Amino acid sequence: MANCQLVQKQATTNPLAALETAVQKLSDFRQQAGVGRNEPSEQARRENKPAGRSRWPEPDALRRIQKNLQFNPRHQPEHPAGNIFPRAVFGLPILFHSYQEKAVNATVEPSIGERLASPLLLRPTYAGKDSKGNKLWKATALVLPYKDILQMKVVLNNNTYPIWQVDEATDIKPIADNGGGDPLQAFLHYFAQ
Repeated sequence: MANCQLVQKQATTNPLAALETAVQKLSDFRQQAGVGRNEPSEQARRENKPAGRSRWPEPDALRRIQKNLQFNPRHQPEHPAGNIFPRAVFGLPILFHSYQEKAVNATVEPSIGERLASPLLLRPTYAGKDSKGNKLWKATALVLPYKDILQMKVVLNNNTYPIWQVDEATDIKPIADNGGGDPLQAFLHYFAQ
């Protein structure tokens, strides 16, 4: 398939384990402390919070856009990437939810249509048999052509905002730390590790 990209992990005899590996990689890329989120502060550790502030720009974009709604004063918007929504390339709508901050409760939708399917497919793929005849499976990430998605916009409160701005890649730690480029390229790099 033209312009598709495929990355696979080492083979296992358990297809469910291969799928779990693939899904966990995406979850970690988006939310894991030290990857998609900061490590928890000392105060957060005392409160048994698993991770710190998001390294992605969307929560701060929501705080800036919906500034008339309540947000935690400890979470003043500070992300340098501005009001962009790069995780939208993984599919829309995105439902953001916070028990503590009304400003971060929002549904971000595509500017065209109601949904945007993810160009990222995660699954176990058959990889033959081992020397004992056991079926082998690989955790697989397949990215379909997506460059047009990077040019799209999202809608929030009847206003549109960009999904991606290439000059912001260095300001988004999960992307910058994983080869730069765009969110999907960075994820493929992270997946391969």
